[in-house]
Amino acid sequence: MTIKNARMNVGVRQKLASLPRTRCAKCNSVKSYTNPMAKCWECKKKFCFDDIRSGQFKQGMKRIDQLRRICDECKEKYGYDGI
Repeated sequence: MTIKNARMNVGVRQKLASLPRTRCAKCNSVKSYTNPMAKCWECKKKFCFDDIRSGQFKQGMKRIDQLRRICDECKEKYGYDGI
């Protein structure tokens, strides 16, 4: 199925432009295709990959549990260690 001359309505374009863009909770950088965001497992805030720690585990996690992405504050607060 091909669509020729498919264009966005003005209303749809304005609605998309009015949506707020995701920003890093630490450095306030904007999400883009070159700067993706990741959510902290504990506090659920979004961070760019420069400001979040990946591959973290804590005491009491099972061997089959997935490694987590944690921000610096939650790492100290909940006692996470890196691999």
